[in-house]
Amino acid sequence: MLNWESLQTACLSCTSCPLSQTRHNVVFGVGPQDAEVMFVGEGPGENEDLQGEPFVGAAGKFLDEMLSIIDLGRENCYITNIVKCRPPRNRDPMQTEQDACIGFLRAQTKENRVFFVRRYWYGESISEIAEACRCSEEKVKSSLFRTRNRLREAMKKEDIAI
Repeated sequence: MLNWESLQTACLSCTSCPLSQTRHNVVFGVGPQDAEVMFVGEGPGENEDLQGEPFVGAAGKFLDEMLSIIDLGRENCYITNIVKCRPPRNRDPMQTEQDACIGFLRAQTKENRVFFVRRYWYGESISEIAEACRCSEEKVKSSLFRTRNRLREAMKKEDIAI
């Protein structure tokens, strides 16, 4: 297994799929390497491609707002994408592109992390999230419970109806 710096260097020079030909920047990821919480998007958008950092556009602003509500700042999370280069016209990454990048994502993950994958935020079951993130259903439930409680506490402080 590569160390983190070697992994990032390999990713930055990757030409395993056609996305490498149209990218401005590889969007490897940001945040502490040992963060307990990891957010994974599908792929970088235009702003991310131009800046070389994940979740800096509208989705990033929304993520920052949600993290601030539960007192979990961006600096306490690791944020990355399944594919590291922007698909043209912000289309969904093709399976071949995901396959080309999956080794980088797997190397970025650690078993002690709780994952939130963007495409699984929309009503997927606990078991589907756990399977996609390669962790137990109990870990997903525990994380969601802690996050819900932090959100409720933050809402009470701001006197927002729950």
